[in-house]
Amino acid sequence: MTPEDALLAYLYPRLVEALQTWKGFDDIYGIWIILALYEDDPAKPSLSHLMPLRHSVATPERIESYFGFPYAPGVADYTVSASLELCADPWPPLNEREHYYDEDGFHDGDPDGLQLREQFFVWRRAQPDYVPISDAGAQMGNPELTSFLEICGTLIRRLHSDGILENLFGQPVPVGISFSNDVNETIALPATRDNNPDRLSKGMEEFMLGKTYEQIEGEAAFRTALRTRPVEEQAQWWFEALRGLRGWMQGKETTTEWEQAQAAGFIGLHPDWNGPVASSLAERLVSQAERHLTILYTPEPSSEQDLAEYLMMEFFGHEGYPEQQQNIDETTIERLYSLLKRLYEESKNEERISSALQLTARALHALRPERFPVVKFGGRRENANRLLEPERFGLV
Repeated sequence: MTPEDALLAYLYPRLVEALQTWKGFDDIYGIWIILALYEDDPAKPSLSHLMPLRHSVATPERIESYFGFPYAPGVADYTVSASLELCADPWPPLNEREHYYDEDGFHDGDPDGLQLREQFFVWRRAQPDYVPISDAGAQMGNPELTSFLEICGTLIRRLHSDGILENLFGQPVPVGISFSNDVNETIALPATRDNNPDRLSKGMEEFMLGKTYEQIEGEAAFRTALRTRPVEEQAQWWFEALRGLRGWMQGKETTTEWEQAQAAGFIGLHPDWNGPVASSLAERLVSQAERHLTILYTPEPSSEQDLAEYLMMEFFGHEGYPEQQQNIDETTIERLYSLLKRLYEESKNEERISSALQLTARALHALRPERFPVVKFGGRRENANRLLEPERFGLV
């Protein structure tokens, strides 16, 4: 028996035993396996608990509060969740307990499961298809977490093939994987999608994706149509979409472009902002900043001033992406630099200044990090946005 087989043999009967506590519930339409990452470490996952989705609990109001997703974990019936704590690490660590005075909340974890999990990870690292990563803290792509998700997928597949779910609940019920930690849900998408039969988990997958498959198809069609427009028209469309996004964030009326962009899932640093489109859009963002950014602090900035500051932050998404940085031409960089110099000169005699100077300096660093240094600002409230070490930006 391999360590993988041993771990599955340990987890499966305990999972079935927990599911049997819900026998007789005739309104279950989905089940979430909730994983926990000990101290947010993706190399230390455990099966925390099970939560059922029940028609009697999933009221329209509750579904609406989770953006209309009836399969969201937040819609589940928490009152009957089944605790597992399988493969859980002890808390606090055994060698640190002498430093804790309050023993409430102490638990010893699952020593047997923990040992099997670690043996499985050692075995998995020796397999030829194992791919280590350099950043041990990364969740997406972490090999230990990915391997553990594959174990969970196998458990889901066995629950279906053995007829456990249909025998307990009278019908096939989808099983999905979610997290108690703040984790990108799509990391569990393959294990959920590939181990439930006949698209049974479609609703769970759509929750993980944050949109329906119909919306995804619409996004692809919309992107294709948008790319056929002239460059200037594309850039203006994006500018109006971003303006609409800012209005939506502030509870104001949105633009048609933003409504379209929202439906298509298009907001944020986007691959369609390539070459000419990116340059043309950047020209619009800088023009807005040149006209409306001011160094003076105003508790209630005008809508155009607020939009200028918000749009400046769009440049920050380019940091760390050389291809995106190269899409912004040198003319735009020099206009931003001229804006920075103007704002810096205006700030010299002001006691309290706005965030315009900080935003502009950060934009320049994001676009040309080899030329403009990491930005440092004052720490006191009255000069929190005052640029420190201006000489490094060639301002003195």
